This record gives sequence, structure tokens and C-alpha cells, in this order.
Amino acid sequence: MNLHFTTQRRAEWRRDAAQLDALRDSAQVLILIADKIVTDGTQPLWLNFSQLADDAYERSIFLGCFPQPVFALQVENLDRDHRLNDLRSFAAWASDSDIAHVFYASAIFTWQQKHRFCGVCGGRNQFVAGGHEARCSQCEHMQFPRTDPAVIVAVTHGDKILLGRQHGWPEKRYSVLAGFVEPGETLEQACAREILEESGVRLKSVSYFASQPWPFPLSLMLAFFAEAESTDIYLHDHELEEALWLSPDEFEHAVRSQRIIVPPSASVARRLLNHWYEVIHRRDLSALLRND
Repeated sequence: MNLHFTTQRRAEWRRDAAQLDALRDSAQVLILIADKIVTDGTQPLWLNFSQLADDAYERSIFLGCFPQPVFALQVENLDRDHRLNDLRSFAAWASDSDIAHVFYASAIFTWQQKHRFCGVCGGRNQFVAGGHEARCSQCEHMQFPRTDPAVIVAVTHGDKILLGRQHGWPEKRYSVLAGFVEPGETLEQACAREILEESGVRLKSVSYFASQPWPFPLSLMLAFFAEAESTDIYLHDHELEEALWLSPDEFEHAVRSQRIIVPPSASVARRLLNHWYEVIHRRDLSALLRND
């Protein structure tokens, strides 16, 4: 696991206007149009401020250094050849560093869009500190980006794993179960509650696995493995269209027969499945998906 973000965020520079100004000429700028990333077909389209409108710097957000200064800008249109990719499809083929930059920028822009006005007095917010703080123009109340914690759980019973399908998902898509953490509960309690609410399955143990920023819209996915008390399924809240238990053999047959489609490669849900199938059961998921 990489404990250090590929870009040094340099949070101490965000309030230093002179320092940020000094970075402008050497900066690379990541471009988003609405909630889509601008690419040249093979990678994100990086521009210089000299190639953008005069007010681009003032509207940009500072992401850090990689090692060159990295900013991001959200625009309505772009007067040059480009392609647009939604974040999920982009994450399927982009590099880890590009995914990290794009997810980071998308999360900040989403937060800004949802906090244009002060929650205390209703005044218009001004975004300062490289785009990372919202200051009310009337009462000067400060707001900061927030992340919503969500748990995602690979529930097992013996050699079987619990997969579910939500209404509205792409056809045949199945995944491990997930849900948001509620106020006043631990992550472990959130795992137990969400799994019980969605599938009727009771957990007897929970262990942490990994985490992933997930800007859909402002989440931090906290991944766990859990062992179930039994395989009894009751779809109480109708959030799931279907839930099922699969052994490694049944999982392999379901993938090969195209009964199920697994989560995308960039998701922590796929990492949980990889660990269950490859590390625990010593099978090759990549080979299985190549031949499905």
C-alpha cells in the first residue's frame, strides 16, 4: 500500500497568495467540463495557464506538486480538440496518479458547487486557500470540504461470498455490499447494520481491509471483510434487487456464463473480490475475466 499521495499537496501554501502566484507560470492545469474529465484520447489534457482565459487562475484550485505545480479548472466549454470521459470510464484505463488527481479535483469542485452559499446566514461564499476553504462574504463563516464515510464489505461464510445487485445498476452488475456510516456509530457497527438492513445477514466478525476516495459524489470507501453467522438472506429494505452466495466454483461459472459482471477494476470492490478469489482461494481473477 502506498502511504504517500503521489502529489505533495503542500497545504501550507494554500493561504500564501505570493507562493501560489509564483507557481503559475510552471503549472500544469487539469481541465474538467461539468463533471467530466477532458482528455486527448490517451490521457488527461494538461494545459498551461497561458493557454486559458485570463480569469482561469483565479477560478482554479491548487492540487499540489507532482513535482511540478498542479492545478485544476472547471469550465463550460473548451476551444480546442478534446474528448470527454465520465469519471467511471476514465478510471478504467487511466494511471493511478491521473485517477488520484482527477478524483481529488472532482471532489473539490463538487463540494464548491454544493456550498455556494453560507449555511449560517445565506450569504454568498468566496472560495479561498487554493479553493479549499469557503468564506462567507457577509458573516465570514468558514466552511471546509467534507468527506462522507461509507463502508463496503466482503461478507463470507465458509468459502462463499455474498454479492448483491441494486436496482438501476448496469445489467448483470453484482458487487459486495456497501452503505453510508450514520452519526453515532463505529465503522464496525455500520458494517453490521448495513449488511443486516440490505440482506438480512448477521455478522459475527469484521476486519479492516483498505480504503479508497470515491467522488460519487464525496465519499471515502472503507473496505472490510466480515464473516456471517449464517447464509440466510432476507431482502428487508428492497434496496437490493437480488443477493446471493457464491462459492469460488459458482463465482467462476457465473462470470464465465455472463450471469454476473464484476465491479470495475478501479474500485475497491474489485480489490475485495481479487483478495477473496486470488489470495484466499488462490485462483486467477485476471485470467478468468480475460476468458469470460
